[in-house]
Amino acid sequence: MFATASWSLRVGLALLAVAGLQLLGIAEEPKKGLGVGELIPISSMRCVVGQPTDRNTCLAGKYRGNQTISIYVRTLDEPNLNTFLTKVNGQLANQEELRGYVLLLGGGQFDEKLKSKIRDWAKEQAFTKLDVAIANGEAIFGIAKEAGVVVVYSEKRQVKYHRTLEAGQLDESAVKELAEKLAEVTALKP
Repeated sequence: MFATASWSLRVGLALLAVAGLQLLGIAEEPKKGLGVGELIPISSMRCVVGQPTDRNTCLAGKYRGNQTISIYVRTLDEPNLNTFLTKVNGQLANQEELRGYVLLLGGGQFDEKLKSKIRDWAKEQAFTKLDVAIANGEAIFGIAKEAGVVVVYSEKRQVKYHRTLEAGQLDESAVKELAEKLAEVTALKP
């Protein structure tokens, strides 16, 4: 009985210490995920635009041997997202070995209205080189909740460039900066 009380006391003190640190603002910083040097995780997602259409797949796995631009978004309504993706789509069209996809972090994989909206949106924007998928959960990517857009360039799934923008921060200057950086990092490749 004494051992159980001692153990309970230690657990209680540990929980109290963690709660106290959080009240003081010393809580652990949110994980940013997909950092330079990390591997893009293999995960299930519903491919809505691209191949295989309307099937579960993993685009990171599909393009594991390629240079890839991956864009993770919380909503398709992010300001200037269409402008940025048009630039990425153009870059993909000009570089045969480069692949790219957009992964929507929010929404249900079996939501037919959402899938229809995505297909119409991709067609309207004339995205011919970008695959678009809906994530089956986002925890595996470790992307902070405040992130609106995450842009990643990888080679054989290893992240070489990563940029996170909070929701609403994808303004014209960010679009220009990202397009230039992606052109720079992908131009160095054979």
